[in-house]
Amino acid sequence: MSAYAGVLGRCLGRDTLGRHFLALLRGAPPEERDGMLDSQSRLLKAHLDQIAAVLSALPEPAARALGGAVHADHEAVHAEATDRLAGWLIATLRAWPEPARELAVTTARLVEDSGVLHQAARHQRPLGRGFEPLLDERLRLRFAHLPDRADHLAALSKHLQVLMEEPDHGLAEIEKELGPALTAEEKAWLDVERRCAMLRFVRHKKTENGHIRWYLRKDERQRVVLDRFGVRGHWIICGGGTDSDLARLGTAAERVTGAEDGVLTTGWRLVTTETGTETGTETGSAARGAAASAGVPVDMSYAVPGALLAEADPLRQRGGIRRHARAAAGAAGVLSAALAALPAWAGQPAAPEFELLASEDGLTLRELDGDRGHELARVGLEPKTDELLGFLDALDCVADLSPPRASIPPRFERSPAVEWSLGLLRRRTVGARTVRLVYVPSAIPHQLGGVPLIGLDFLRDQLERLGTRVHVVLMPPADFERRLAELLGADVIGIGVYIHNGREVAELVTLLRSRGYRGKIVLGGPQLRDIDGVQSSVCGWDALIRGEAEDALPAVLTVLAELDAGRYAEGLRLARVLSGVAIRHGRAVLLCDTAERLRAETISCPLPFDWMRGKTERKLQMNFTRGCPYKCVFCPNHQGQLYRSGQADELWRFTALAIADDLDLPAEVELATARRLQDYLGVTCAPHLRAALYLLVRAGCEAGRLASLTGMEFSGSGPLSAWELKHAWLTGKLALLASGKLVPKQPFVLITSEDNTLVNGTVIREYLRKRLESGLDEHMVFDPGQNTVWDLTDARGDADEDYIGRLVRRNPFAVALGVDGTSNPVIRQNNKPRYTIGNALAVNRALARHGVVATNNYILLTPETDLLEAVEAFALFLLLPLPWRDYGHSVNLRVIKEEGTLAHDEGLIFAPDDTGWDEPLRFREVADLLDRWSLTSRVHGGELRRLLRKILAEDSAAASLLPLVVERWQRDYDADSELRAIGERIAAAARPQVPLAQTLRAVSEDLAAELADSVAQQQA
Repeated sequence: MSAYAGVLGRCLGRDTLGRHFLALLRGAPPEERDGMLDSQSRLLKAHLDQIAAVLSALPEPAARALGGAVHADHEAVHAEATDRLAGWLIATLRAWPEPARELAVTTARLVEDSGVLHQAARHQRPLGRGFEPLLDERLRLRFAHLPDRADHLAALSKHLQVLMEEPDHGLAEIEKELGPALTAEEKAWLDVERRCAMLRFVRHKKTENGHIRWYLRKDERQRVVLDRFGVRGHWIICGGGTDSDLARLGTAAERVTGAEDGVLTTGWRLVTTETGTETGTETGSAARGAAASAGVPVDMSYAVPGALLAEADPLRQRGGIRRHARAAAGAAGVLSAALAALPAWAGQPAAPEFELLASEDGLTLRELDGDRGHELARVGLEPKTDELLGFLDALDCVADLSPPRASIPPRFERSPAVEWSLGLLRRRTVGARTVRLVYVPSAIPHQLGGVPLIGLDFLRDQLERLGTRVHVVLMPPADFERRLAELLGADVIGIGVYIHNGREVAELVTLLRSRGYRGKIVLGGPQLRDIDGVQSSVCGWDALIRGEAEDALPAVLTVLAELDAGRYAEGLRLARVLSGVAIRHGRAVLLCDTAERLRAETISCPLPFDWMRGKTERKLQMNFTRGCPYKCVFCPNHQGQLYRSGQADELWRFTALAIADDLDLPAEVELATARRLQDYLGVTCAPHLRAALYLLVRAGCEAGRLASLTGMEFSGSGPLSAWELKHAWLTGKLALLASGKLVPKQPFVLITSEDNTLVNGTVIREYLRKRLESGLDEHMVFDPGQNTVWDLTDARGDADEDYIGRLVRRNPFAVALGVDGTSNPVIRQNNKPRYTIGNALAVNRALARHGVVATNNYILLTPETDLLEAVEAFALFLLLPLPWRDYGHSVNLRVIKEEGTLAHDEGLIFAPDDTGWDEPLRFREVADLLDRWSLTSRVHGGELRRLLRKILAEDSAAASLLPLVVERWQRDYDADSELRAIGERIAAAARPQVPLAQTLRAVSEDLAAELADSVAQQQA
């Protein structure tokens, strides 16, 4: 083998197909025992053994020819570096073509895997096992085309991208270039090439500019194909279809024409649909000129048959565009007519009527329908605060549509619910743009069904800064019919789309349009990462926003307002600088670089005004950080290691305002303030400060009047907007807090709801310093939410004692740690090689010493876990003194498919016919083990330990591997001193007559007891 490495190095020169390949080839192959205990050694050994076997089988003359080979021709160029190797071997051993190709295949496979097998990269990336037969087959078929059919490889390289995205068109392009039709054998080879290329692509290239751009899906023939989220460039699609039809057509047109012409940056590309005869004879240049003369720069204009709008399959639609698209005429006139056309929902809706009805049962808001009606909201006559404010919200929303008439018997006129409701109807301001931001929970139980509405709070705050009246509305699907009137009076409805509520959002939008809603509907939220999927599955939207929308939403509303006013050139000019946005107006859809995922310029936390409302516990959730440092295989939302925090000053400003808002005024001050506010508002019932502030925000007030009403000092003068009034109140309370005039409470918990807050160590350290220096630490606990082990380790990989010490100082917080594996192989397979089980133990011990409540998230298995690694993961789950997270009625057994994830992509390639929810396992013996013991993700969390113990003790396949697992730890393949020490301890405690599973249990109990004793001693 060393001689073979010398021959390759001498003949191929320094351009050696990868820097680490020759070192691996020269090195000694791992011993048989190493291959049994360690997957990396096993893979390397397999490669070296295969090469050695082929070399040994070479005829003696072939071996002499190989040893005496001359320097290779470096000018020979093929699509891949491994082709140079194969071409040289085949030329050198031309008299022995079959052995030459087999040697080329085995050597090239080592080249391909050398990036993860060399010593410096050991355990730094997942090995990506499970695709070995496919990768071997690809090289065998590929090298069969060397050297006589190098033109095939050149054609494949040229058309590989389109072959991955559109297999039929890719084959047609290759046939067209080569001349004769491809044989069945050649087509089979190209299909293997395509699948392997997609595998490489989703592992290494699916993220661009820090965001997921690419994913895999099945086409109409159930083939796996590569697809991209969104379109590049700026496109206008004009036609008579729905918004979804037009957007889908635009995506298809961009895929077909964008690749050919490149991305133009000066103007729009226009696509118009035809319904039969040709509509004009202007050239594309003339069409561009006509549009430009109307003030709309158009780089290119295409016309396509109108029948393509109805084509649901994207590949067939692209094919139709290729065949029939042509340079369009009359671009300016077509565009103006399309933008001026009325949408399908432009009819006049019926004007509903509403009634406020008081009775012994309470105050009811009813929507009237002839002689009948239905209840929108109800509240007791003397309600609790949150119930009252919720009812006033519904009343305020309905009044935008039609002010209710009051049916209030005299005996109920002085009740608090009636007084506050009538006060709201008298004093609420009108005229400003109204927006409803809607969150739709899933109609079925889902782990994400409790997503906090923090994203909507950011949007609400940004819009209120601009003078917009905003309501955040939680509307379950069961309430759509009954509560629809709360939405119909708004100028704009923004709805968040999540993994779990896409179908319900589509239902709500359809219902709104069927009831005559003519305002703007804007969709955003996490699921807009798949903007093509959302725009195709929901009809009736006016705009889609992909990514962070604080800056984009006001800009989008401005564009829509310009288009509504008929100022098309100005509207299109403003839209041309947008990205990550789709807009529908009339019979046109604007696709504004929807491949881009927006990021807000800064993280500016919303005002925490009345943040306690609707909460059953004193816990405030907020996002201090966005993004994530990881690219985990199981996460659909990774942003390519782009992560950032808000500035420490901004984060502390929000916290201080939240503390001020949480604290009560002295009783006599609160009573007097409430009375003054209610006198101003004309409400005579018992003083109620929170209700008075609620009404004041909606009624408006001048700065001077607010100062006299509240007894606080404010800067500025003139009328205050709702946002300014909230801000003035909070800053006034903050001044009272600084003066020591607010009444203390037990501290509340401020928890960050996003992951990896602590990774932004510089900002969080500064934030913690401000917390202590302010003297307000007694009023709040900072809980960083869910983080990872790596976020709390230092540069050496040890627990960051300084950081943890700062976190715990006068701060009894809790934390969830993402370990995401119960063994080092599983952690690596989940693409988190930056920490080990040893690091997890160190961080947990450090937190325990400080009394921090920690829990550790886990994934027991990944798709590429083999049986030894599965047994190791089970054993460590039982053995380690880590507080693993209790998932309740299920366990986090394995990676789950979610559209757009790396795991789902690889799973599609590995098992394209699989339709299950769990990612397919790549080792049959692991799947068999799970089946034997009915170990599924639906196992109750409380049953997992018992079941795993039973498996390790009674399953012959698992029990037989336990000694190897312990030896693996002793041999320290993972460079993890903690595991090595545990392995030695188990080996020392083992007895011939005692099952090893029993020894593991005893050691586990000892480790837990020792940790508890150590923590108790250090705390003492």
